[in-house]
Amino acid sequence: MIYGNYYDKYGSNNKIESFIVSNYFKKLQILLKDLDYKTILDIGCAEGFVTNEISGIKECDITGIDLSARDISEAKKQYPYLRFIEGDIYKLPFNSKSFDMVIALEVLEHLENPEIALEEIQRVAKKWILFSVPIEPLWRILNILRGKYMKRMGNTPGHLNHWLPGDFTRFIKYYFVVDKYIKSFPWILVLCSS
Repeated sequence: MIYGNYYDKYGSNNKIESFIVSNYFKKLQILLKDLDYKTILDIGCAEGFVTNEISGIKECDITGIDLSARDISEAKKQYPYLRFIEGDIYKLPFNSKSFDMVIALEVLEHLENPEIALEEIQRVAKKWILFSVPIEPLWRILNILRGKYMKRMGNTPGHLNHWLPGDFTRFIKYYFVVDKYIKSFPWILVLCSS
């Protein structure tokens, strides 16, 4: 896995970014609120902000996992009432069919081998899987408009995979049934079942 930057888009004071992130969480809530689940695995949870947001949608047992010991340590400090562990998406330390829902938000674009990760997600998910990835080339264009990563042609550090929405859903369909697809500018959210 390749790490990206540590820009805190969730804590930004920029009104446009705050609106975009707020809309993203509203769409997550729409996708999750009526589903039947009691256990969630949040893969690539970083400092736990999204894990905490998801835990508030409905009562459930949620576990956040991330490769970064630093991020897991921070998540445990910020959200001591949630469970966080250090672990690798390519070798998840759980039994098969351990979680009603597995979430990988803004993760797959960072992976050298997303296919292996999807096989692991498929192994540990009982029913539901939720992904989000940046919409390309929109993501790069937005970075350029912000004056960021100009030498990288707008590519965020750590982004190895770039998908148009249709390409991403076709890729996911090799592993899961795609149930819903929502755009939340500048991301795509895809709810799947196993």
